[in-house]
Amino acid sequence: MGHIMEVCPALYALLRTRPIVSELESDKSATFYFTEGIIEENPPEDIALWFGLPPHLRFFKYEAGVEPLSILNGLRDFEHDGSPEEAMREFLGDDSAPLRQDVRRMLDDLYRVIEEQGPFDGLIGYSEGATVASTLLVDDLRRRQAKGLGSSFQCAIFFAGWPPLATEGENTLLLSDEVGEIITIPTFHVIGAADPYLPGCMALYNVCDSDTAEMFDHGKGHMIPRDVITVKELSNVLRSFMERTDKVHQM
Repeated sequence: MGHIMEVCPALYALLRTRPIVSELESDKSATFYFTEGIIEENPPEDIALWFGLPPHLRFFKYEAGVEPLSILNGLRDFEHDGSPEEAMREFLGDDSAPLRQDVRRMLDDLYRVIEEQGPFDGLIGYSEGATVASTLLVDDLRRRQAKGLGSSFQCAIFFAGWPPLATEGENTLLLSDEVGEIITIPTFHVIGAADPYLPGCMALYNVCDSDTAEMFDHGKGHMIPRDVITVKELSNVLRSFMERTDKVHQM
């Protein structure tokens, strides 16, 4: 596959993906460049141990008075019926203010990383990092299509992510029942059937090209399993995905 940019909001997220990344690097299936956010966050004391040692960094700011982790905790207990898109819209509403203020600056930071450390053949992200990666994919394609070009990237791998953030308009997220399949490159989605944030994962899957999007369900929660069997199985599936992507790109 080549060179992949790993989009991680914090050391915690990097540690969650490390077994998979190390396995893929072990036989030179891919190389990875790690990039992180710049916004420092203090996690709640009751779950602080999950996040490892500080600093705890994320990619974008929320409006004053909005606690981002309280949003996630609220969704954990949120009951809903209907589609993933309806669930996201019902939970977050149409007010993009909590998420919109700093997204443009975040994207500009990522473009600088690409200019200085790239080019990259793909993106990989876990949780918030997957949302940031999908937002970058959509914005990159929009910018390049204006010049008659395609995406800068060959593929993307998402671990337990949410759909892209909207950079204009009134909505918070880009959802498939409004914008269709706007991520057109091949994507691979690692989800857990017991993830309390599964509606967000499925909403991300639904904005991707249905002909080339693939999914791996490890059957657990939001955390990426680190046991040897799952890591080996998932890594082998990812190798096959990247090989197919390479062949398509070379045609």
